[in-house]
Amino acid sequence: MKKTLCREIDLMNHIPFFMKEIKEFQNIMNAENPEFDLLQDGSIDMMNNQFIQDSTEYGVERWEKLLNITLSKNETLDERKKMILTLTNNTTPYTIRNLKKILSNICEEDLIVYYENKTFTLTIRFFSDLHGKLEKIQNLLNEIVPANLIINVILGNESYLLTETGEFLKTEKNENILS
Repeated sequence: MKKTLCREIDLMNHIPFFMKEIKEFQNIMNAENPEFDLLQDGSIDMMNNQFIQDSTEYGVERWEKLLNITLSKNETLDERKKMILTLTNNTTPYTIRNLKKILSNICEEDLIVYYENKTFTLTIRFFSDLHGKLEKIQNLLNEIVPANLIINVILGNESYLLTETGEFLKTEKNENILS
């Protein structure tokens, strides 16, 4: 991560001129300079961790603990930040357009979201494997989508229905749906 506000710390500039020639003070100041560098780096990290997009690994871990996010094995720091941003920018009312935007932020891929008014069915089709993000999508859909809608999720060649208990139930794929 790029450190901003960094400047060279030299404690010799902060002692009186008549003490600068004393070897003990020179050694003390040279020994303390790295400690002040660490302090400065820590304060910069602390300021960066106040903003999700600038957070360090430690800051992202704190956000995940706060939001009860469970980690997947292969998620990068940027993917984790996107998930945190998705959960913190959680605004209502939800629309199909907002749902598509939220899901595309998580998946980083094209998808189709289609709502059929007659049957109260929301169909979401993903065009590739979600690489372990299915549980996060499941939790998000449980949170966002109204309970009176049937949620049909199509992942490649597999089709799932989201049940009332919040679990995905594998179904036979309907070839006519959004192919």
